[in-house]
Formats: sequence, structure tokens, C-alpha cells
Amino acid sequence: VWGELCGQVLRQHPWIGMGFGVPFLPRIWMSEHHTEIDQYPKPNVDPHNSHLSVLFRSGIIGLAFYALFFASLIRQTLKRLADTQHPLKEPKLTSLCLSYVVLSLVHASFAVVLEGPYMAVPIWVVTGFTLALQRNGYAHRD
Repeated sequence: VWGELCGQVLRQHPWIGMGFGVPFLPRIWMSEHHTEIDQYPKPNVDPHNSHLSVLFRSGIIGLAFYALFFASLIRQTLKRLADTQHPLKEPKLTSLCLSYVVLSLVHASFAVVLEGPYMAVPIWVVTGFTLALQRNGYAHRD
């Protein structure tokens, strides 16, 4: 399913993706359910990989921005945690939040994580906390 999803988006709309609201229908699903296709107005098969879903929906450009955002967040937070001259106010909380974000990104490689609110909302909230902690969390020295 992953290979077919990548092939479909890269053949048809590699830069901007297939768009949001467009169902992914792999050939294997179509061959098994070809008689029932008219009964379902918008059947959808999820690849159980949120990163590939980003590629499918928003193309290479969207995936690049998505990857750049998280890579930048992780890099900057690790850099701030390692800065001994300007320590963070809450280094343990910042580390915990960053760990949750990284764990969630790994989990998103094998599950439907960013597509539904029950898992996406906590990830984006903790991502926001991580950003806030690493950007505004300098400890003041007297």
C-alpha cells in the first residue's frame, strides 16, 4: 500500500499532492471490492503512516515543509538544552515534551496519528509547549 500510494502521488501530482478530501484507493482494494464500489461514495484506505499521508495530500512541497518544521524544532530544542551559558528554566519539562514529540513522530510512521483529533490534538499541543519552552524558557541569572 505504501509503494502504491507513493507511486500514485509521484506520477500524478508530485509537487502539490492529491489534495485534502481525495480518497486513496489502492488497486488491491479495488480488485477485492470492485462490485461494491458504487455503494460507497468515497471509500478510503489509510496507509497507516501519517508521513505518507502528508505526502499524498500535500506533495513533495508539503512534506518538505512538514519535515523541515519538525527537524528544526528538534534541532533547536536540543541546541537549547545543551546551552550551558543560557540554561532553560524548565529543562526536564522541555526534554519530556521533546521526547513525546519524537515518540509521536516515530509512532506516526506506523499508525494513523495525525489524521484524527484523538491523537493529533495532544501531539500539536505538546509541540506548541515544546516551542514555547525552548523559545521563552531562559533562566534569568542575577
